Amino acid sequence: MKKRIYLTIANVLLLSVMNLSNDGLAQGKQNSGVMEGVQLFWKADFDKAIAELQNTITNNALSRDDIFSAYVYIGFSHARAGHSSELIENAFRKAVEINPTLKLDTGKIPPDLVKRFDGVRNEMIGSVYITSVPENATIIVYDSRNRVQYQGNTPQLVAPLLTGIYDIRLNKKGYLETPWTATVFPSTTDTIRVTLQQKHMPFYKKWWTWTAAGGIALASAYAILSEEDTASEQPGNTDLPVPPNRP
Repeated sequence: MKKRIYLTIANVLLLSVMNLSNDGLAQGKQNSGVMEGVQLFWKADFDKAIAELQNTITNNALSRDDIFSAYVYIGFSHARAGHSSELIENAFRKAVEINPTLKLDTGKIPPDLVKRFDGVRNEMIGSVYITSVPENATIIVYDSRNRVQYQGNTPQLVAPLLTGIYDIRLNKKGYLETPWTATVFPSTTDTIRVTLQQKHMPFYKKWWTWTAAGGIALASAYAILSEEDTASEQPGNTDLPVPPNRP
């Protein structure tokens, strides 16, 4: 009877954990091998869980979320089996490298495991706060492999980011593109303030930005000057009466 109750509780916990949310583990339908490994963990068969999950990672084309879940549960299994801290932390690091944005749901995962995972995660991620003058500049953040990690507008807190060096590009209409390099440190938010430089417009473009009234006034002045010049060159070309020709 006790064994049956224990299995029932384990199954309830398993179903609860597999019903994952945004702040839990991976979403959607999981790979069958990953699900089997998770079930083995919740049945306290930790060595088999590790073997199943590692085999699934090696021999299957898994989604990003599946790989994240597999490494997290490998870490859980190492922890519950009393294995070395190195094995536990290596598994958690691989999970964070796959997706540093995902967190564990403390309502579904035992608090001691969440604390262990968060300790590793916090050592691997940081953030950067980007502002610009003027504001509302487009920012694109690239990692060391030239992959886009974030795209948005200033001012913006970009988090979480794996620790490392990032290339940042800021753009705004009428201003030169501004490159920037940021180093992200663990558990730290760095602040970047960038002053954008205006583009220098050619003279002819500036001339055409004069107001319509100014342009009309200039054209009128030019027309008056032209008429005066013509009159001085051709004094008889007027509407006034002229003396008759002398014989």
